[in-house]
Amino acid sequence: TMKTPIEDAFATPPEYLPHVGFISAAVGAQWYLARLRGLRASDAAAAAMAAAAAPSNVEDEIPEVTPMAPAFHVPIAATPVINTQNDASTPLAEPQPRAKKKTKTQIVREELAALAAAALETPDPSPRPPSTRDLIDWNAVLKAPIEDVVECIRCRGMHFMLARRIKNLLRRIASERDGALSLEFLRDVPTELARGYLLSLEGYGVKTVSCILLLALYRADFPVDVNVGRIMARLGWVPLETEQALEELSEYAPEPAVYTFLRERLNSFGLQTLFELHYHMITMGKVFCEKRTPNCRACPLQDMCEYASCGGKRQVNATATGGP
Repeated sequence: TMKTPIEDAFATPPEYLPHVGFISAAVGAQWYLARLRGLRASDAAAAAMAAAAAPSNVEDEIPEVTPMAPAFHVPIAATPVINTQNDASTPLAEPQPRAKKKTKTQIVREELAALAAAALETPDPSPRPPSTRDLIDWNAVLKAPIEDVVECIRCRGMHFMLARRIKNLLRRIASERDGALSLEFLRDVPTELARGYLLSLEGYGVKTVSCILLLALYRADFPVDVNVGRIMARLGWVPLETEQALEELSEYAPEPAVYTFLRERLNSFGLQTLFELHYHMITMGKVFCEKRTPNCRACPLQDMCEYASCGGKRQVNATATGGP
C-alpha cells in the first residue's frame, strides 16, 4: 500500500531525525520539507544538513506548503473531567436512597385503603328505611366519657380496650361521613368494597367482618372462628396436613386457612342455609365438640365424622372403662 509523504516521514528510522539544539531543529524542518517534495530519506537528510549549514535564514527558504489532509482520522471521545478536589462552593450530589421493598402487611393495608376509599364514594340511602334505624344513640356514645362506655360493656370483657376502639371508630366515621354516624352506605356497595372498608377499621378481623356481611348486610359469607375451624377439621371437611393432626388439637387448621378453604365452597349456598349452618356450628362447639373433651358418643354427626370414626377421645375412654 502506498504511503503519503507524511506517513512515510513519520515511519523514518530514528537516526534520520534531529536530536537536540537549534541547529538540529532547523535540520529537522528542512528534512520534513525535503520529504514532502518526494525525496528519499537519505537524500532528504543530506539536503537538510546542507540547508542548515548555509548562512541564510532557514525560515526565509521554507516555501509555503499547502497542508495535506490526513489519510485517516480517528475520533477520540471526550473524557469527562472529574474534580477530585473538595470544592466547598459546589456541593456533591447525595446518592439517591434505594427504594425500600414493601412488606406484605403494607401491601395489604394499601389495598384495603383503596377499597375503603372507593366504598366511601357511595352516599347513604335517603330517606333511611325504618327497618334499619339505630337502636343506640351513637352521638351520645361519642360524646360520653370513656368511663361510662366502659361500664356499659364491662360484662363483655376487655372493656377498656373495646371502649377506646368504639370511640376511635365513631370519630373516624364522623370525619369520613361529614359528621354522620352511619354506615348505611355499605348496603349499596359491592361485597368486596364493603369487606375492604370493614377490614380497614381498627380491631376488625376476618371473622367480625364476615359476621357483619352475613348477619347485618345479608351478603353470602360464612364466619369462621376457632370453634368452627376445629369442628370442620374433625368432620373432615377441611384437609389436614398430616393424619396425626386428627389427634393433636394444636395442629388443626387455623381459622384463616379454614375460611379461605370454605369461602368458595359454602358461599354458593343461600342465605338461609348459611344462617342455619353458622348457628349450628356454634351450638356444636359448645355442646358436643369441645376442644379438650369432645362428646363423640352423643354427637349427632358421629357417623360422618372422621375424628369419631378414628376413635374420638371420649369414646375411646368410655369403651376402655366399660362405660356407656
